[in-house]
Amino acid sequence: MLADAAITDLDYTRDIAIEAILKIEPSQSGGRWAHIVAKAADYAGHRAEEPGFVLGIELGHLQSYGHVVFAKIGDGLQQVRVSAREREGYVYAIMTWDADERTLSLCQWRA
Repeated sequence: MLADAAITDLDYTRDIAIEAILKIEPSQSGGRWAHIVAKAADYAGHRAEEPGFVLGIELGHLQSYGHVVFAKIGDGLQQVRVSAREREGYVYAIMTWDADERTLSLCQWRA
């Protein structure tokens, strides 16, 4: 975890690429919208009014349905968010933001 001032070179006006290997345990609990890598306030993963970017994981409707890996980027007025459901195991996730095209992508593979 880095303080906000330590990552001043990253913001939504520039291209961003974030890679993470996630281990989702059976019956894993955690934050409802847990940030894996983020430059954003708490709950920014689902609130349009919170600026920043997030690669995170959230609990599904019920834990037995699995978890949701998500990516979000926004400027406080507009946001885009994508997500994909995952079950337990290792997941390799890549979030990319193309600032010129204003396109957010989330790719993931099971390890």
